[in-house]
Amino acid sequence: MEPNDQNQKLQQTKNNPTNTVPIRVHKDIARAIRRDLAKLNKKDFGRRISFSDYVAKAISKLTDDDKHELQQASLSNADKLELLFRQQAKTGDAQFSKEQFLGRLLADFTASVTQVNQPPNGTEKEQE
Repeated sequence: MEPNDQNQKLQQTKNNPTNTVPIRVHKDIARAIRRDLAKLNKKDFGRRISFSDYVAKAISKLTDDDKHELQQASLSNADKLELLFRQQAKTGDAQFSKEQFLGRLLADFTASVTQVNQPPNGTEKEQE
């Protein structure tokens, strides 16, 4: 009868709904939140402020600019290049292949680098 008892326990566990889920965060972030919560909970009265309360308040303070900044920070250089290519494809007069787009981008970059590295005419004087 032991296997039957174990099945009942598993079913009870599965049927027991919970309002919490595990969330993964970096150790340093979790440590900073715990430190803040410890400071916030040093009070004489009232219930303890939970991790959930802390995160919910932080989420409510996020602005659209903050969200956009987080999205931009998540982009790799390859992602940014792809976005630039797509933007050019939508607004550009002529349609370029990705290879042509990269060639044009490199040419522009090379021209700007060589222009920056060359001193203006007439400023170089030989000292003797």
